[in-house]
Amino acid sequence: MSRWLKLLGSLMVWALHFVGLYAISSIADLYTSASDPVSRVVGVIFTLGCLGLVAAIAAWIIRGDDDEADGRWERKLALAAAGVSALSIVWQAVPLAF
Repeated sequence: MSRWLKLLGSLMVWALHFVGLYAISSIADLYTSASDPVSRVVGVIFTLGCLGLVAAIAAWIIRGDDDEADGRWERKLALAAAGVSALSIVWQAVPLAF
């Protein structure tokens, strides 16, 4: 199970971030506006939390000690997924700056 969590954990955080930003925007739109500074700050804090979680998963992957060829391949794939997830989370949070 931990192998799957290492491989897919950061991608699940990316999906959580996508849904979370959508929910924050929708809730803010109900009460004030999605461009309200409070909703932007909440979105940035949520984004930083998700990036921290992806970084923790990447650190967990790096600390692993797989000496087999399959283990190294899985580690490289999991780190690539973590990189894509981090980049995608930042990409989704860019509209908060405008």
